[in-house]
This record gives sequence, C-alpha cells and structure tokens, in this order.
Amino acid sequence: IIVTLIAVTLLGVNIWGFVELELYFDRNWFLPDDSYARSYTKAEARHFPADGFTGYVYCGNLDYFERKSAFESLDSSMDSSSDIYAGTTDSWYSALTTWLAAPSTTDTSITSLLDANKFPVDEAAFNNLTYRLTTEQAPRTSNYIKFSTQSDLDITASRFPFRHIQLSDSSSEISAMDNTRALVKAAGFSTSECFPYSRAYLGWETNKVIREELLRNLGLALICVFIVTLILIANIRTSLLVFVCVLCTLVDVAGTMHFWNLTIDTVTSIILILSIGLAVDYSAHIGHMFMTIRGSNHERAKETLGEMGPCVFYGGFSTFLAFILLSNSNSYVFSTFFKVNFLVVLYGLFHGLVFLPVLLSWLGPPPYPTANREYRKQRPDGVEAAPHSAKLEEGTTNVAYVATENGNTNGYPMQNVKKAPEVSTQNGNHKSPNPSPPPEYSSVVDNSITTVQT
Repeated sequence: IIVTLIAVTLLGVNIWGFVELELYFDRNWFLPDDSYARSYTKAEARHFPADGFTGYVYCGNLDYFERKSAFESLDSSMDSSSDIYAGTTDSWYSALTTWLAAPSTTDTSITSLLDANKFPVDEAAFNNLTYRLTTEQAPRTSNYIKFSTQSDLDITASRFPFRHIQLSDSSSEISAMDNTRALVKAAGFSTSECFPYSRAYLGWETNKVIREELLRNLGLALICVFIVTLILIANIRTSLLVFVCVLCTLVDVAGTMHFWNLTIDTVTSIILILSIGLAVDYSAHIGHMFMTIRGSNHERAKETLGEMGPCVFYGGFSTFLAFILLSNSNSYVFSTFFKVNFLVVLYGLFHGLVFLPVLLSWLGPPPYPTANREYRKQRPDGVEAAPHSAKLEEGTTNVAYVATENGNTNGYPMQNVKKAPEVSTQNGNHKSPNPSPPPEYSSVVDNSITTVQT
C-alpha cells in the first residue's frame, strides 16, 4: 500500500508538472555557457532588451494596379492590430497613394498620369510613378520593391515591414503569427500571392507544431511498445501492467522536467521519445520473469525480484554511469541529455523494481503452462529448485526422490545424492525407516532410486 501511495503521489504531482511544462526555445541556449558569444547575448539582453520582432509582408508578381483596395485594407488592418506596434507598418503602397493625393503634388509630369481620384490611369503609369517614388520622393522604399528592368519597370516582387510587440510567452507568439497571417488572407491575398514572415517565425513555427508532434510520437511509440511486449510476453494482463509502468515513467519524467527548468523544445522532445526504449526494459524483464515462475502471486513476485531484480538494477546503474560525465557539461544538448536520461533511469527502476512487483502480486495472471520454476523457500546453498517437485505430506522429512538412470541426477550435485535404501521384492517395504517415495515415483522399481536430503 505504501508503494502504491508513493507511485500515485508521484504520478499526480508530475501530471500537474507535465500540464505546466512550458513550450519555449531560445537558440542562444546552443552557445556554451563559458563562451564569449554567450556572455555577449546575456549582456545585450540585460542592457538592451529586445522590443518586439521585425517582420515583412512579401508579395510576388501580381497585378498591383488592380489590387489597390486589397493593399489599403491590409495596411489599415495591420496598423490597428493588437499584435503589431502602431505606426510600424510602412507600406510603400500607402506611401504612393498618399504622395499622389497630396495637394503639394503639382508636377504636370505626375498629374498628367492621374485620374480624377488621384490614382494612376493605367498599369504603365502606376509602375512609372512607383519607380519615381522609390528614387525621388521616398528613397527608403527602394529596398521594398524589385523591378524587372529600368526600362520595363514591371514589379516582380515587393515587401513592406512591420514590427510585432514584445510577447511574453510561446502561446502569445504563436497567436501573433497566426493572427498576422489571417490579416493577409482576410485582405484578399492567397498564400501564393502575399504572406508575412519574420526570422522569429522560425522558432514560433517550431513551437506551434512541437507539442502536437511530441504527443503524437509518444503515443505511437507507446503503442509499439505495447504490441512488442504483448508478442514477447504473450500475456495481455502482464503486458498491460508493463505498459502502465512505462506510461507512468514517461509522465513522471515529463513532469519533473518542469521542476528542473526544462521546456518542450526539439532537444527535449527527441530525447524524451528515445527514452521510451530505456523505460520499457526495466519493466518488461520483470514482467516476463514473473510469468515463468510457479506458485502464488506473492511468491512469484518475490522470486522475480530475487532472480531478475539485480540484473535490472545493474543494467540501470550501468546506463547511469554511461552518461554521468555529461552532468557538468556546458553544452545545452549534453546537459539536457543527462537530465532527461537520469530521470528515465530513476523512475524506470522505481516502477520496474518497486511498483510493478506490487501490481503483479495483486493483479498478476497465472504463469505459463510451461513454467518450470518454483518459488525457492528454503533450500541448501547450491541446490536449485527441481521442476515440478512433488509435495511431501505434513510431518514427513523433506526428501526428494530422483531417478538416476544412466547416472542422470536431474541437475542435482552428485555430492548431495545418496543411494536409496534397498527395497524388498517380497513385501515391497523398505528395510530403512525412511519414508516411502511419493506416488508419482511408484513406477520406479529398480535399485536406481536415490534420495536427496534437502
């Protein structure tokens, strides 16, 4: 009961930690802690903290002349967006229309190309005036527009900048990215025509899919673990108990990651998925050994721990020794590898060597029909339990009778084998006061019957 309470308490606390596990990644983590570059990024963040992220709306070779209303709608919606700083949207299209509509624009070479609404009369006029905007009126926009040639002046691509506000967490960043994409789409542009992009979107896009990818891959790996253990253990109840222990191990590892200041990112996700292969070993060996032993569930659980427990523990301890040197690493990848795998070994051994035997003693199935091991109660040192050994009646000496045809002692050491007393062929009684052989050996009538005092 105490073991179950500990396991349930750990599971409950770590479920809460798993739910609270933050989705975040900073590419500066890949810099070694003692490097000059890492010191620089820390100093920059301390003295000149980031204030939002610059992005651009990129557009391809489309009919800019006919899409006036779409560009004006996009400029207006982005300027009023809560995810973008007001006034940071610098649309060259709005700069063009504002310049042409200004009362100060009186040059006849310009006004002659405008209609009554102060807009270019045709596409050629539009391209010509846009070129003059980038070279004469607003040179800053020259970096926003790509013309095919100076003679043709066909706009092949364009962009205009904006700046996201400072966002506090990954959820806000993902929301801001999705909202900006929705604004472009709502203005009437398809993704092949226009799309927003920022270098920060590289990390935000990763954060957007990493949780879903992690949960899906963990689920697929757990299904594979259950199928393989079911095939190899060949018992659905034991396979389910092993599966429960593996699942609890993974939940506990993920929950403790939150308390160890780790987050969900590409590094922790990969290591966590790979750790399933380690977590299953500690429980699967115990479950399989349990099925090969005869006796009550409690006796079988004790025998399993006595026979397989040390092997499982040595395997976990040797795994721990393999990566313990990474504990002092300055690399984020190596230190994270140590933390996650340390938790896998710790919780894997607990569930495999402590929790699973308790579950098996309560809920374990019967052994295999071919099981040939028994719970060893009290046997002399060096003597193994005989397969299917016979029970002796209460009050009799614990003697095992073994036929030794052709010198075969059924695995018992020769020094423990004694010659059986002679049997009278007239009355069938022993001349010795030793007890009679059990009924299953009554068919042995020759002098090759031996006794083993156990």
